Amino acid sequence: MTQFRSIGRNNQPNIFLFDIQSDQKDAVAALVGSLGFPVVQKAPIVTMRLSEIKGRKSSDILADPQRKIPEWELEREYRSTYREQIVETEKVTAGKWIGRVDYHSGDVVPISLDREIAKDLGVNVGDELVFDVQGIPIRTRIASLRSVDWKRFQTNFFVVFPAGVLEAAPTFHVLVSRAKTPADSARLQNAIVSKFPNVSALDLAAVIQTVDSILSKVALVIRVMSLFTVAAGLIVVASAIWSGRYQRVEESVLLRTLGGITSSDLANPWCGIFPPWVSGESHRHRSGRRRELGTCDICFQAQLCSDSSSVADRYRIGNYFNGIDRVANQSRGFQPASP
Repeated sequence: MTQFRSIGRNNQPNIFLFDIQSDQKDAVAALVGSLGFPVVQKAPIVTMRLSEIKGRKSSDILADPQRKIPEWELEREYRSTYREQIVETEKVTAGKWIGRVDYHSGDVVPISLDREIAKDLGVNVGDELVFDVQGIPIRTRIASLRSVDWKRFQTNFFVVFPAGVLEAAPTFHVLVSRAKTPADSARLQNAIVSKFPNVSALDLAAVIQTVDSILSKVALVIRVMSLFTVAAGLIVVASAIWSGRYQRVEESVLLRTLGGITSSDLANPWCGIFPPWVSGESHRHRSGRRRELGTCDICFQAQLCSDSSSVADRYRIGNYFNGIDRVANQSRGFQPASP
């Protein structure tokens, strides 16, 4: 159910500002704040490609027909970021988070990798990767693995570098904000474009609303189906108990004939169907033969005959008790005369 809960469109960021240059990031953030909109997240983005995995070139892995790594993970352009702290959509699951390093050319850089893509690449904490950062190879070592909530409408990344490494690389920035109404969204976009024409604005309010509606309906269907399954199970159990009621009562009569239960137990219509603490049976063991068999038969016949609605039922019950009488006579030591 947690996978289909509402994503909460009233609290999700819905305005993304792209292609912000490094010398514009502070001015854009100040403009957004001056208009009364929150700055939910700011992130620098550096593009790079994966060139080596544990000392093996990506091109050689691609040429291997036995490879298990998906092709898109080897050929894609990774848009990575750098920062000192993890964000609310992430959680370190293995290793240790390293937020800042004093980097010198040629050093091995500790990075944090998404655990799902790490599983696909066949790597773990301590393994080395080499990234081609726009022509410059940077050797890295996996210091931690993260679980990432990709359902959240925020900037999430497969690879996160520590601060102090990529600041000099060609970078563009993303700013995430939230507008409550379409009119507010239009006002923010007009202000940004008029002052920073190179900045692109993306309004995801309609997308978030559609996704939220779909997930809410899916969650409702799951709840309804769960209730239907429980109700159907209860009906099946009740039907099974009711259909076996007469059989259980007949078995109880046989036990009474053999001295297993008392006449008062047989007068209980639920005798033998439910446990003693539900049906009220005594189930006291009786030693020896009992002389109340006649009373037992009368109670049982009265109970069943009152519930029977057809001549066939009465005929079946009569035949049954004729057999019970024969068993009772034999238990008393009475032997019928030979013909």
